[in-house]
Amino acid sequence: MLTKLTKGKRVIVKEQIIDQYGRPMALLYVNNNLINLEMLKSGWVRYHSDNTSQTESIKRIADETKKSKIGIWSSKCYQTINPDNPKCNIKGNTDKNSSARNYYFPGCAQYEFTIVEKDLGEAWFCTEAQAKKAGFTRAATCH
Repeated sequence: MLTKLTKGKRVIVKEQIIDQYGRPMALLYVNNNLINLEMLKSGWVRYHSDNTSQTESIKRIADETKKSKIGIWSSKCYQTINPDNPKCNIKGNTDKNSSARNYYFPGCAQYEFTIVEKDLGEAWFCTEAQAKKAGFTRAATCH
């Protein structure tokens, strides 16, 4: 999508910042068209909350896209049940605050609230052994 919007075109970079991980970020324009908004509308990127002159409109579009279940927010990527094999119901999940990779099975305190976000490398497993082999650890709330 980004290639389609920018390849061979003059891209204007505005409001450059560094995010909390040290990555460069900016608002990108092609012919007064804010590429950041177009990418969010497509559902192929996540909203990042740094302050820019466009924060309000960017946040609004991000919320609308998520609510509409487009792209990474669709049931193909954002899952509470395993659509491919409901019997494989162990959720491999990455903690957004610590990057810890935990797995949850039915009966774990947070199981019902845990979402598998496939675009983040989260996954479903049929056994705890599979989850462990993939680098996930049993969540502390699972007994």
